[in-house]
Amino acid sequence: MNSLNNHCECPDCRKLSPSDWYAKLVNSISDRLTDNKVNTRLVFLCYANTLWAPNREKIESEHGSVVFMFAPITRCYLHPLTETRCSGLESLKPPPRNGMAPPRTNYEFIQFLRWWQRAVQSDSFLFDYHFWDIFGLDFLGGDIGEILWNDVRDLKGLGLNGVLSCQTLRAFYPTGVSMAILAEMLWDRGVSLEDIRGHYLRAAFGNDSSYVSDYLRKIYSFGNPKMDYEHDGAIITPQREKVEELLEFVKASRHRIEEIACARRGKGPSGSAYILLHHNAYVTLILEAIVHYLQGERQEALKSINEAMNHFLSTEEETLKVADVYLISNALDRISAKIQSGNLRVR
Repeated sequence: MNSLNNHCECPDCRKLSPSDWYAKLVNSISDRLTDNKVNTRLVFLCYANTLWAPNREKIESEHGSVVFMFAPITRCYLHPLTETRCSGLESLKPPPRNGMAPPRTNYEFIQFLRWWQRAVQSDSFLFDYHFWDIFGLDFLGGDIGEILWNDVRDLKGLGLNGVLSCQTLRAFYPTGVSMAILAEMLWDRGVSLEDIRGHYLRAAFGNDSSYVSDYLRKIYSFGNPKMDYEHDGAIITPQREKVEELLEFVKASRHRIEEIACARRGKGPSGSAYILLHHNAYVTLILEAIVHYLQGERQEALKSINEAMNHFLSTEEETLKVADVYLISNALDRISAKIQSGNLRVR
């Protein structure tokens, strides 16, 4: 059943909002847990139909048995949660019953969080989704690790005490830097992004870590998505010349990455260089598809996307532990659909 907009509209049910009914339910369960001396904690959440805080009821937390979970599932991952410029054009107004439409930008979600925090004072955490669909096309969407670093750093200011990551486990493509950021920042929120990145890449690539860092930085900064406050669905920002420039850079870098892979054979985690090579081929095919599309060659663009798909399917045994082929194939299917419809917007 759809978790949104499926509430009874009878006169009795309409007396309270979904979140007010929810608060009454949470309070009842919390009381029962306390009465029966059960130490189990009850997690309740701001999500879907309960994005809006209750306006009549207040969740009682004096028993210490409730924990608040903030789950901004439709948020924007081009920007940190605390980026105030990441906002929709309209002000937030309570929707009619069964008329909830979740926002896509972060300023609105932080308002939801603040309203809930006025309705309850309890332990709390962020339930977030950094490693889902955006992961499959991360170089077009920017560096998710940087967004993640900011989000975990800002937890205290948001009044949240931790993160539960809802994600694919195979989130190490082309490197595990972002996973390292999540782990290190939850342990020590004072550690710098560059320290985490540098430590991981040195362990994976040895003396070649600086080259790999610069190589990935250029790919991730390709579209500069963090400056996109229009949120209009375009997947990249550069014009054709910049797409072609990056394509040539990626192709020219392959030989050096092959040398790194050969040099690291028998000297630590040589598999990291193989995955970087795999990713290099993937990025090449995606960029070729975009160039073909910009030249009006839709069939050639679709062919490059199909080759990218086959690239993963034919090597799934080698990438099984680091890349989620299912999520990546879904992302590639969406690009194919936009190419076919002529709706692959490139600013």
